[in-house]
Amino acid sequence: MIALSSKGLFAQQTASSSSLSSEEALEIRNPSFAIRPIAWLSTAYDSNVFYEANPEPTFRRPNDGVVSFIGGGLKLENREKQNLVFTANLSSAYRYYLYLNPNEGVDNQGIKVSPISQKAIDARNTIDNIKADIAARLLPLSTIQFHLTDLLNYIERPIYDSATEGFKRLDNRVGLRAHFIPGGDKVNGPIDFNIGYGFRNITFLNNDAQTNTTLNPTDNNPVTGADPLPSAPIQGRSEKIAHDFLLSTKFKFLPKNYLLLDIKYVMNDYALDSTVVNADGSTSKASRDSTPFSALIGISGLLTSRIAFFMKVGYGNTYNATGNSYSGFLALTEFAYVQAPKTQFAVGYQRDAQDMGVANFYVLDRFYLRGNHLINQTWAFNTNLSFDIYAYDTSNALDGRKRTDPILRSMFGFKQKLMRFYSINYGLSYESNFTDYVSGLDAQGENPKDYAKYQRYMFTLTLQLN
Repeated sequence: MIALSSKGLFAQQTASSSSLSSEEALEIRNPSFAIRPIAWLSTAYDSNVFYEANPEPTFRRPNDGVVSFIGGGLKLENREKQNLVFTANLSSAYRYYLYLNPNEGVDNQGIKVSPISQKAIDARNTIDNIKADIAARLLPLSTIQFHLTDLLNYIERPIYDSATEGFKRLDNRVGLRAHFIPGGDKVNGPIDFNIGYGFRNITFLNNDAQTNTTLNPTDNNPVTGADPLPSAPIQGRSEKIAHDFLLSTKFKFLPKNYLLLDIKYVMNDYALDSTVVNADGSTSKASRDSTPFSALIGISGLLTSRIAFFMKVGYGNTYNATGNSYSGFLALTEFAYVQAPKTQFAVGYQRDAQDMGVANFYVLDRFYLRGNHLINQTWAFNTNLSFDIYAYDTSNALDGRKRTDPILRSMFGFKQKLMRFYSINYGLSYESNFTDYVSGLDAQGENPKDYAKYQRYMFTLTLQLN
């Protein structure tokens, strides 16, 4: 994929020598390591558990519910850092629904609505996620340093009565980066050069993972058409192995301003090809692999003592083996107001293109605002707002139809510090997909079974240790 996030696999910053001890928190220390346990208990009201429209073509309406998460983990780092800086963040959470409205009864037209089954409700009470973020920086006092990373994520999303997209996904990324820093403080210098390699493996642990990838021909593209099966083979199409290659540099041309250059090349090897049904009834294989490339130049630094900026622009191409490829403009730009240590607000725009399982790729245009403000020693405020437009390519798509999803996301939160190691977080979030895309059409292309649009809001209360 072409990934423009400034917090990608190779851009992760290794924790500084005081990353744990600089904050007031409960820690366990010995001469070799510092360990910080973390734990949380969260309860949330969810207005739309299954991301449904109101109503669906089946007349089913959104199911609201109350869900709790109990989670824990630890943050670990070594204390002797002359030859090695090592950090590990490990966590997991269990999900349990205290209440889930089955929505039985009839709608306002008197049509019976089938309820969510008890089996579907019970299936949601399980491990929600497991995360492991491990990083090592070798020779941290040297001009040439080496970074090793392993980022593993497991998430579980069960199926329910009217959908087949439940999954248990394991995503593991391993990275190796050589970092050349002549001069400076061995973390940032006047010249910064990185070259790296990453290995990524996405797999699904479901016993019932779907494997069909058959596509029917169309007049415009022999490998773009409607999937003959009503169930969408999202999981089988999303498993892949990827090899990432990176070269990035930054050059300080003013005391606090840098010129940037980022070049990335990725080799995506999807586990399953598409089986194409040709016009004469014969079948052939169509590769779904891709080799995305991107090259961006940029600039970052300070406009004033409190206004910072970051901008990268360039070219990207997804180079899909079959069908359409994205070829065009990429960008990531952000302006931030910073009044340390109390306030930081930023606005930005991102243009990106990424490979995916549902189609060859999607193009993302994102407008966002994020910020945090320390009100006093007890209270802090944070927010994250974005408007995202996802445009999905039709090549190798599940049904060969155009799809655009405009999604509005907003989050507002307050953090209240109770005592030395404990805090309470109060959150309100809202998400809405305004798409007109529908799925499950009949042979005449009518009578959809599902709308992709939805609205959802959540109220969350979290008690947290560290």
